[in-house]
Amino acid sequence: MNETTPSDRRTVPSLKGSCLCGAIQWQLDDVQLAQICVCHCGMCRRLSGSTFIPFGAIERAKLWPVVKDFPTLKSYQSSSTTTRYFCGTCSSAMVFDYHFEPNSLWVPLGSLQDLDPSLLDSTRDSLIFVNDQASYETTLKSDLKEFSSFGLYKSDPCQPCKKWDEIPTFVSTAASSESENQVDLKDLPGATET
Repeated sequence: MNETTPSDRRTVPSLKGSCLCGAIQWQLDDVQLAQICVCHCGMCRRLSGSTFIPFGAIERAKLWPVVKDFPTLKSYQSSSTTTRYFCGTCSSAMVFDYHFEPNSLWVPLGSLQDLDPSLLDSTRDSLIFVNDQASYETTLKSDLKEFSSFGLYKSDPCQPCKKWDEIPTFVSTAASSESENQVDLKDLPGATET
């Protein structure tokens, strides 16, 4: 903990972030992760293509000098108060800069590597703009089955067939293709051996 950080602030010994393609990578030591918010606003949903973005506030004085000079870092001013930075190669969202916050920058938690889930703190972290959440989000959370890998995902689900059940799940398709040396499950993101 450095001398300028109050003792009740959440400080992380090491925090690493990167974009999908690896063109932007950063690491900070003894950095404040002041707050985590999960935003459901329409702008964040359209930016991410997802139902929400979880992001955390990091000290501007530590993060900005480390990320500002990456050649692939591009910006988009999404409103009069916000500039969003992203990788120009892979389009990963990297930093949100709220112009009225001189001490903080926000990073999408998905860009962080190995974030300890025990860091979540219900006294300071929250879901925000929940009234703006997508109408289907509540149904998604409560009605769908959960899987640690591909689960019920079907490869090329728009293919012509008579019945939905005729389309094999991705795992069974990949397993049969793997035996023909066409697919290596280890190379697929999130894949586990079956």
